Amino acid sequence: MVSRRWDQIAADLRVAINQGRLQPGDQLPTCRDLMARFGVSRATVQRAVDALRAEGLVTTFCGRGWRVRDPLDILCLSRSSNSPRRDSQASGATNGWVPDDVDTVVRLESASAAVSAELGLGAGAEVIVWDSDVRAGDKVVQLCTSHFPRSVLTPTAIQLLAFSAISGTRNSLEHSGLRISLLQERVAAGPSTQEEACRLGIPRGCTVLRIVRKVEANHRNLQVSHIVLPSDQVVLHYDVLGR
Repeated sequence: MVSRRWDQIAADLRVAINQGRLQPGDQLPTCRDLMARFGVSRATVQRAVDALRAEGLVTTFCGRGWRVRDPLDILCLSRSSNSPRRDSQASGATNGWVPDDVDTVVRLESASAAVSAELGLGAGAEVIVWDSDVRAGDKVVQLCTSHFPRSVLTPTAIQLLAFSAISGTRNSLEHSGLRISLLQERVAAGPSTQEEACRLGIPRGCTVLRIVRKVEANHRNLQVSHIVLPSDQVVLHYDVLGR
């Protein structure tokens, strides 16, 4: 079997990381150094680094080269169909963490065509937007933008929604008297956009999980949320009850 040159470079750097010769935060040899050391092209070096990045061993900083990544923390999110509370616990983490802070902005705006279609609203209908970054320590681990039809929410629900960063939107809505009749989530994976990468602190193009959550109350569209999670740091666990 013919050994691929980029495999050799990746293997050499992987050993240096695993043996501790390259510590978390250390900068990797430059592309020019690796090209000279192994007698390969820039594209070959880049492929080797891409392989290590896919394994979660290195990360890229624009204009600052490649660095060894801190050990990955894995956040296990338990998503239960019969409970308004989402339990979180560290799973397989070297220094485990759970979400402990939320940066939230609540605003009123006219729904876009896409949001109107998702919520079954007329063009330009007013929606309340709940935009949040969920943090665990100094890391942003989740981005979430939720839209609620202004016409469906009671004044009490609107007031509770403003404080839902603490209690959660579903808790707040149910406490206002709205009974959740349906909750659906669609999960897909894809490359991060530049804005998502910046907010999550990950390299642009890294794979993220995208969750679209739709909620109905009394068989009326109540909420649509678009959630973005770093795929290499999160495990989703679903508990679904039979009928």
